[in-house]
Amino acid sequence: LYLRYKKALPDIEFKYYGALCPDGSLGTLEEVYKSILGSSFVWHVKPFGDGFGWTWHNAFMLGRPVITNFSDYEGKLGGQLFEDGVTGIDLERRSLDENVALIKRILSDKEKHMKMCKSAYDRFREVVDYDRELIDIKAFLERLI
Repeated sequence: LYLRYKKALPDIEFKYYGALCPDGSLGTLEEVYKSILGSSFVWHVKPFGDGFGWTWHNAFMLGRPVITNFSDYEGKLGGQLFEDGVTGIDLERRSLDENVALIKRILSDKEKHMKMCKSAYDRFREVVDYDRELIDIKAFLERLI
């Protein structure tokens, strides 16, 4: 799927990071964040994942919309962050040609792209509250002791 879209969008630079990936691994969190912030979208298609999505959450936290197959996250924790056309693009909703046209249209309209970036960031802030989770985890652990 990645290679089909990369071929269909030759004017767009695609990077593919991770173990045994063509662009290698990013060794530090700083490198990961710099890469995400330097991108327009984060491509995240991960069937059989856990449904949380470390990369997925970082993309939203840093205000980058995702390009994904939403079925990988639907009904799972990470799915709360996604809305097609608002915080990202669900490749399963349209054909390859329609998605290519949509991606091009968004990237050619800076205002639309920035709106998606802001929506991704805002959704993260609505859904994720790590400070609250820390309090809940501490309370849980105190009850165990």
